[in-house]
This record gives sequence, structure tokens and C-alpha cells, in this order.
Amino acid sequence: MAENGAPGERMAAYHEARARGGAGLIIMESSRPHDDDVSEGYYLDSSTDACIPGYKLVADAVHRHGWRSCFPIVLNLAELSITSAVK
Repeated sequence: MAENGAPGERMAAYHEARARGGAGLIIMESSRPHDDDVSEGYYLDSSTDACIPGYKLVADAVHRHGWRSCFPIVLNLAELSITSAVK
């Protein structure tokens, strides 16, 4: 649900619906911390500060319902090595 690599309105609405419905913990999809990792726009990209407004949008949406959220940042070494080898 990423929009150009960042959380957007659609992702915020999705997670807010879970928070409103009583989910105990919202765990978002993982994001890539390096710009040379997987580069598709539908992956969350946390390699620059450009992602901060989107994450804030989601956090604010779930916090309105008293819930916490978790934003995992994962380096996918397997995909990184395959992608680098193909270049």
C-alpha cells in the first residue's frame, strides 16, 4: 500500500480501521533502509527523511484510537545480493 515508497492516506486509513476495530498492536510492513535495496514503489522506503510525513500520518491515525504502532526497518540481504549481482 505504499505510495511512491512512503505511507500515504490509503495506508493510514487501513491501519486506522484496525485500531478502531480493537487491534492491540499495529505492525506495519517492513521498509528498506538503503536506497540500493529493493526499489519498487510499492515497498516502503525509509532510506531518506521523505518517509517521515507518511509515518506520522499513520501514527496519528492509530493514536487517535489509543493504539501504538510499530514500523519495522529490515535490510533484506538476500534480495540486496541478488539485485546487486544482476546489475
